[in-house]
Amino acid sequence: MVLLLFLFCCLFLIRQFLFSQDELEDIVELWNTHRIRPYRNRVTPSGRPTIMYDIPYLYGARRNVCQVTEEQITACQTVCKPKSQYPCDKTVYELCCLIMEESNLDEPHNPSEGLQLYTFLRNAVHLQL
Repeated sequence: MVLLLFLFCCLFLIRQFLFSQDELEDIVELWNTHRIRPYRNRVTPSGRPTIMYDIPYLYGARRNVCQVTEEQITACQTVCKPKSQYPCDKTVYELCCLIMEESNLDEPHNPSEGLQLYTFLRNAVHLQL
């Protein structure tokens, strides 16, 4: 339970430092189209990552992409667990949101507030048990 409460409280702080999907796509595009400069005494190739990936033979490399079947994709999907919309157990998440709403508490904006929220929720949840 302690770990789940910790995850709940830290999610708010972590979200402040994460990028949106659009921002991440912009970063990927910027990175993939920038030029990697050649370095002396290095064996790594230089060039633009997108071109290096799409046309590897220009850099003395080979393309290591392989085809997969629908069955292989399905097998991977059954093994991989999709990311949940909740940072912790759904029941704990809903309980914490309810306690915060009833207590007029806001999301923490710094680590100190996160610790205060965690301590408050831990005590409130223990009283509920």
